[in-house]
Amino acid sequence: MVSTGVRHALLLCVLAACYRDAAPATVENRPPPAPRVNPAVFDPVGFLPEDAELVMVVDARQVRGSTLWRLLEPMVAPRLAEKLDAVQASCGLEPLRSVTQISVGLEHRGDGVVVIRGLDRAAVMACIERMAGTDPRTTIVDGVVTTTTTGKQTSVFTFANSSTLVGVAGPAASAAQLATALRRGAPLRTSPLFGELIGKLDTRRAAWLVVSGKAEALEAVTAAGLEPSWVSLSVDLTDGFGLSGRMRLESADRARSLVALGQAQLATLKPMVDTLELTSDDVEVVLRLAMTTAQLESIVKLVGGFANVP
Repeated sequence: MVSTGVRHALLLCVLAACYRDAAPATVENRPPPAPRVNPAVFDPVGFLPEDAELVMVVDARQVRGSTLWRLLEPMVAPRLAEKLDAVQASCGLEPLRSVTQISVGLEHRGDGVVVIRGLDRAAVMACIERMAGTDPRTTIVDGVVTTTTTGKQTSVFTFANSSTLVGVAGPAASAAQLATALRRGAPLRTSPLFGELIGKLDTRRAAWLVVSGKAEALEAVTAAGLEPSWVSLSVDLTDGFGLSGRMRLESADRARSLVALGQAQLATLKPMVDTLELTSDDVEVVLRLAMTTAQLESIVKLVGGFANVP
């Protein structure tokens, strides 16, 4: 049994331990935490709306390194030279060389989200600030730029990081709409239908596209009586030109009928390309096209001649 004197001694030790001066704190020279980065900036469909009727992603680096761009640049550059020279002179920017990726998501009501990767935030914002001083249609508030055109179209954009521009455009575009897009991240990734559609595409290619049959871009197709629910395609520019596309129809019978009709009409084009296949996969019509570099050069020259472009 512990004596009373021992108990008192233990109590005094505990009290002394509790009330003595605290030991000096150890100071660690830790670096400040890295700023939080929205993971959507690295996702090709980041910030695009979940109810988009048209989704398009273009890998500008692949396009610039392709044979197709080598053939088209002499045709396109002169037509854009005046505007591009003005941008370079006033802002020091060369968008045709610096942009790495462009993503677009358009909604039914006409609004859309555009994401451009590869631009220098400091250079772009400095340029916009100079413009805003002379153009009353452009305002900048807390890093958010709003521009209204004469057609009542509004564009609102900001940078999600040092090189990712995110913008909304359309009649109802606003800073609040842009803030919502930034906050939601990549809502398209939560759509089972979108996941199914792009699961059949090679999204590593130079460009890919998914379009709803309700979209304005397919009005001509719908008017022709095809009435697809979705169309998707990807473009490969690594060697010549390649295209893989799918059109989803209302039934497998309709898909087979369209393939039978299309095969007869495409027969005359087969000698001009390396591969041209039209098949059906359940309710979908599947198109596969491939051209060698030589075939691509011939077709571009032919099209350029018709367009009267030197």
